Amino acid sequence: MTMKKAGKFLLVLVSVMFWLAACSQSETGHSTTAHYKGSSPCDSLIKIMVGADQSPICDFIIWDLTINKGVKDSTFQAKLVYGESKPNTPGFKEDHHIDFNGTYMVRTGVSTYAHAKHYHFKSASDKKEFWLVEMDNNVFLFTDASGKNLVGNGGYSYVLNRVKE
Repeated sequence: MTMKKAGKFLLVLVSVMFWLAACSQSETGHSTTAHYKGSSPCDSLIKIMVGADQSPICDFIIWDLTINKGVKDSTFQAKLVYGESKPNTPGFKEDHHIDFNGTYMVRTGVSTYAHAKHYHFKSASDKKEFWLVEMDNNVFLFTDASGKNLVGNGGYSYVLNRVKE
């Protein structure tokens, strides 16, 4: 090989190595945070799951979920706002707040989406819990404990979408 060809080969090799290093992802020792938002109906099942007061009128729930994917522990923070919808606005006549945090477990092999990741979120201090199935990195669907999809209504669906920060 001539010096000119060897120099070009070395330049290409070094470029490829830098490109591979830049594109590689390592999860060792790192934690990531993902933020999801959405709204859901406020039916009796979801009110029981998140501990919403049964007495006030509740048309829908606005969800703000932060998931921390750590190496040793997997935690979350949930901020919910619910109440009776105010006509012609995205808000409420009078809103109620629920904030809680805790840990979650991930499993696969649940009936509805056998190869998908199913998340079980459970609060740290009380009996609030809910289940989500990850459709991809950007979309979660709500399920019941057995993995069956929760069905929305004409105004709201059981979907959380990832938001960029």
